[in-house]
Amino acid sequence: MIAVPVALLLIFIFLHFAFKSLKDAIMIFTAIPLATVGGVILLWIRGMPFSVSAGIGFIALFGVAVLNGIVLIEHLRELQHQGMTNMRKLILAGTKNRLRPVLLTAGAAAMGFLPMAVSTGAGAEVQRPLATVVIGGLITSTLLTMIVLPLLYEIFHNVKRIQFFPLRLIRSNTVITVILFLIPAFSSFGQVPEMKLGNAIDTALKNNRLISAYILNVEESKALRRTAFSPGKTTIGYGTDQNNIAENGYPLNVWGIEQSFNFPTLYSAESNAMKIQVKIAEAKLNNQKNALKKNVSFAFFDYQYLLNKEQLYSTLDSMYSVLLANAERRGQKGDVTRLEIMNIKAKKNQIAIQLNAIKVDAENASQRLKVLMNYSGDFSVSSTIAPLPEINELPVSLPVFEVLQNESEYASSLIRIEKNRVLPDFSLNYFLGTNQFQDSKYYHGFQVGVALPLFYGSSKARIDMSKLSANAKQLSAENETALLKNELNQLLSEQFKYKALLENFKTSGEPLMNAIMETAIKSYEFGEINYFQFVSSYETAIQLQLEQLENVLNYNKAISEIRYFSKQTE
Repeated sequence: MIAVPVALLLIFIFLHFAFKSLKDAIMIFTAIPLATVGGVILLWIRGMPFSVSAGIGFIALFGVAVLNGIVLIEHLRELQHQGMTNMRKLILAGTKNRLRPVLLTAGAAAMGFLPMAVSTGAGAEVQRPLATVVIGGLITSTLLTMIVLPLLYEIFHNVKRIQFFPLRLIRSNTVITVILFLIPAFSSFGQVPEMKLGNAIDTALKNNRLISAYILNVEESKALRRTAFSPGKTTIGYGTDQNNIAENGYPLNVWGIEQSFNFPTLYSAESNAMKIQVKIAEAKLNNQKNALKKNVSFAFFDYQYLLNKEQLYSTLDSMYSVLLANAERRGQKGDVTRLEIMNIKAKKNQIAIQLNAIKVDAENASQRLKVLMNYSGDFSVSSTIAPLPEINELPVSLPVFEVLQNESEYASSLIRIEKNRVLPDFSLNYFLGTNQFQDSKYYHGFQVGVALPLFYGSSKARIDMSKLSANAKQLSAENETALLKNELNQLLSEQFKYKALLENFKTSGEPLMNAIMETAIKSYEFGEINYFQFVSSYETAIQLQLEQLENVLNYNKAISEIRYFSKQTE
């Protein structure tokens, strides 16, 4: 009843002396109830009563738990003094940097008390409750300290002082400071799976019906390759001829089989042309896959962009709600004119209308993405648009170029086919004659024939036509290739342009935006600027952020256009 309260009082006094801040001392002091939870629970699990040794263990536990809080809060204050103003980034960086020191402090103390907790020798009745309290309390205090203390730091950072009678926290005049720093906060979509860009592309490739149709076209081309060797039909005949008299004096019954063949090089030329057709079908399939990947990427980035924009306008809507409430409260005291209140209300209504329109656009973008994926389930996407890796040089080979090249080669292969059609055709004929009378014999015979193109004019015309068609196809392919390469170079320049804009925002635009926001908020709080000056300054900062979002969107689209470059093919 005496030792523990005195220890707690001394700890609080020393904390206040160390930080010279009542709110910091209170924040760190919250580690004590968090530690008490674990100590009590572990005592209950082991069936031990609260004793004097357990009370001493609680005193030791409070010291270590407070030490962990000091390590974390001191680092957060250090980061804040170094100029880190974004509270979310400050908390994430501070807790990440101090995770291992806190775990080391708690882990070393817990391991040191572990032998006492399991001891069975002399004095174990005194040692076990003490060690049990320390180990249990360190487990809960360490886990909860890394979660609760950063949240309390975010809550308390806007508190100017603490009033005891009556007890309440005195904050700055505006509550919008916390809201404004939460512009890049996370969105919550409920318990639905998060869809990554790679997963969206894989799902679209798997489910898209047009891709399935192109795959069947490839299989069709492969099946047609087996038709390259296609000699004419085999003729089997039977006949009798009274003029053919066998040695026994009776006519012969003749059986015959005949087969005709084109010149062998024609089959080779047709096989080569069909191989090129398979390549064309495969290149068109890959081109269509690239087109689908590009469209899915565009829809995915558009959806992310609209989600970011929706968050931004939601924050603005909340800010104007707070401003309107404060202005109406101050207007009752005569501190704010009626005109200023009406302007705030009009601006809030305007933001609300824009927010509703953005929500509709975001829903439409989500539906477009689902249609491209042929996916009916629910999913969420991250609202953070991460810039894609930069492309420093154009890709050497792309499906659309392969289509043009193979189509030109196919036109040339048709010339070789027409030239081989002029070559002679061959025919083989074998026949067998006999009859069913006495002393009959079998009489064998064969015939070889050659078909020559005596009338060459039409064949030559077809060859000339194929040459003209191949030359036209070649010129068209070269022209199309040059245009596509020029388009790729323009996309590469677009990428470099947006990359420079992103780097400029990171080095100068973002600090300027944060400075404008912070200065506008503080100046409006202290009455140095009026509402109209605040809105003008703050909208400038918002416009910088919107331009940054658009630059990231356009940069990623340029990267995706280059990476999945494709054009519609016939």
